[in-house]
Amino acid sequence: MLTKNIIKIKVLISIIILLGILCLPSGINASIGVTPVEIINKHAKPGDSFTKTFTISRNDPVIAVQVVVEPDLGEMDEWFSYQPGTEFVMEEGEKTKELTIIVNIPEDADYDSYEGYVRVKIMPVDTEEGGTVSIVEGVRLDMSLDVVEEDYYDLIVRYLNIDNVLERDPIKLLMRIENAGNAEASPSKVVINISDINKEHIKTLETDSIDSIEPYQTKEVYVEFDENDLSKGDYFANVKVYFDEEVLREETLFFGVLENVLPVTGEDQDTDNNFNSSLFLVGMIGGGVLLIIGVFLIINRIRKDKDEKDKSSKKKSKKSLKNEVKIKNIDQSLVIIVSILFSSAVLFASSFYYYRDFYSQSLLSKTAKLITKRDDNSNGNVLGVTESDIEDDAKAKASKYVNSNDETIYRVFSEPDNTSEVLYELKEGDKVDVKSSKGNWFKVLIEGKDGWISKGDVKDVEE
Repeated sequence: MLTKNIIKIKVLISIIILLGILCLPSGINASIGVTPVEIINKHAKPGDSFTKTFTISRNDPVIAVQVVVEPDLGEMDEWFSYQPGTEFVMEEGEKTKELTIIVNIPEDADYDSYEGYVRVKIMPVDTEEGGTVSIVEGVRLDMSLDVVEEDYYDLIVRYLNIDNVLERDPIKLLMRIENAGNAEASPSKVVINISDINKEHIKTLETDSIDSIEPYQTKEVYVEFDENDLSKGDYFANVKVYFDEEVLREETLFFGVLENVLPVTGEDQDTDNNFNSSLFLVGMIGGGVLLIIGVFLIINRIRKDKDEKDKSSKKKSKKSLKNEVKIKNIDQSLVIIVSILFSSAVLFASSFYYYRDFYSQSLLSKTAKLITKRDDNSNGNVLGVTESDIEDDAKAKASKYVNSNDETIYRVFSEPDNTSEVLYELKEGDKVDVKSSKGNWFKVLIEGKDGWISKGDVKDVEE
């Protein structure tokens, strides 16, 4: 009996607790995450300006929330500004939102160390009447700045690439460089060791003519090497980027030299252009003169026929007159037809040679534009210079790209063609089995399936 009473009491208590919970005002508890979590600059200078972007995220975006930015920065408070502001809304269903903090250090800032923080909180936008709102403590973002007098250099080479190039055209190296220092700077030199497909060294290129990068900026910089005497084929380029004696980045790239069957520069090009222009001018003048002669012959024939017909009508019978005029008409018609055909042939020939050169230069221009416009994620695998190649390039996908985490992703295609389907995506350091090769492509085996990857994306092949 006592046991039954105890059970009843427990059930009653459970019911009371449940009813109490149901009767409590509704509350909302929200949580967020922010990355990164700090701004640290130990080498800032008076007058410096830089930005940093933070990503605010939440797991369950079932309601709209108000984001509140609360700075506690002391002397630095006026140096900081916020985009889109210190209060903004994350809409229902919106999982992430970016907050950009802009730091402008005044010119008269004292050389000193500065500390502070910014707290990011959220709360619901709308609350039902009679309900309660739970505001989370938020996320603290630490801010630490050291304002110094001396220059500080910190260059980071984020990306390197060499596109395919036509014979005798300059070799172009693309570099994406971040300057994390407080002074304008550039790499001191770039050295490229070029070898053939068998890794036999061919030549070394070197330059110290490199654009500079402003503090706290990232810039794409092109370096050109005019000494291109490489013949048609595939090549490896071991690239080293230096700052003084320090190697900022070393990477082996793959590129191709395409056959250039057209004249490109120098006196030969100018001579050909002048010759074709002269030929065109002479052909036009000669053809025009022949046409004028032909027209003159036609008019002259008509006049003579009329005069002879009038004279002969009095002396000859109609039959003999008809035969004579007919013979003369045939002879003169042949002369006129031949002159017109010959003048047309001269005009056509001169126009053909002139516009052939114009078309060739136009095609070369399109090819060069195609190569130089490739973005930094492309490996530049242009396999020809025909119109169809130029059209197909619009459908092509880059063999590699850089994702939002600054990781290089390499694509594996279903065919040795970057317009085909992408089967897999690999990361730096992944290994694959090479089965064979074809042109600029390796046939690889991944998870029991065959795919194709650009040779330029393979750092080393183990025999």
